[in-house]
Parts: sequence; structure tokens; C-alpha cells
Amino acid sequence: MTAEAPAASARRSCAWDLPHDPRSVALARHALRSELGGWGFSPDHIDQAELVLDELLTNAVEHARPPLCVRLHCPLTRPVVRIEVADGGPSAHDGPWTTSCAPDEHGRGCLIVAALSCAHGEGPHGEGGAVHWADLLLEDPAAPPAPRRHG
Repeated sequence: MTAEAPAASARRSCAWDLPHDPRSVALARHALRSELGGWGFSPDHIDQAELVLDELLTNAVEHARPPLCVRLHCPLTRPVVRIEVADGGPSAHDGPWTTSCAPDEHGRGCLIVAALSCAHGEGPHGEGGAVHWADLLLEDPAAPPAPRRHG
């Protein structure tokens, strides 16, 4: 797993290239938890982001070809983190987890991503690949703003 240095001061950003292997999901969850914790997000928000990453990356491992890359983007001006999982495009065969379980034991990942994100989607990536993304609002919009310090 390789990491990219944080981007310019307008936002925080990082990326990891991962092996096309089910064990990469756990590696990515750990890396996400460390990054978002370092960026100051709450444990509850990190848990939500971890679940979304888990769903996006598991889908890539099970249904897409390599290579795999995870990217996190967080503008400093908005309490949103974008989680992206780029892959090499659709695989001709499903992965071992999908083929080993009953149809009703999978297929809910998109519903989980939709429930936890404020926006999500997919687009082209490279030659024949795809990027699947989700934006998570990382503060309670109903909460009153934190008091500002003066002086």
C-alpha cells in the first residue's frame, strides 16, 4: 500500500494503491481510520466512513479487475469527505465471496452507501476502469455552530 502526501492547503487528500485481494479491505479501513482521526473527525463519523469504504472496496474486489486505488478528499471549507474507489473495470467473473453465498446474502451495499452518504455515484476511470465515490457529511447539520473564540 502506497500513500500520497497531503495536497495543498485548500483540502486534505490521500490515496492508497491496494492489491486486488479481499485482505485489502481491512488494510484500507485501518488507513482510513488513521487518516480521518488525524484530520480531527469524530469516532462516529469515522465509523460511517469506514462502513462506506468497506462497501465500495468490497464491491471492487468482488466484481472488478485490478488495479485498485482508494482516495480520500476533504475540503477545508466544508465538513464533507469524499471516498473514491477506482478499479480496472468489470470482471468477467464474480469473486469468491459472492459466488459462495446465497443471493439474499449480498447486494445491500449500494443501499448502505446511499443511506450514509449525502451524494454518491460512479464515473469512468482510465482505460475501461471505473471510479465509485460517496460524499459523507461529517457534522450534524441540525447542531448549533460551535462558539468562536475571539482575541
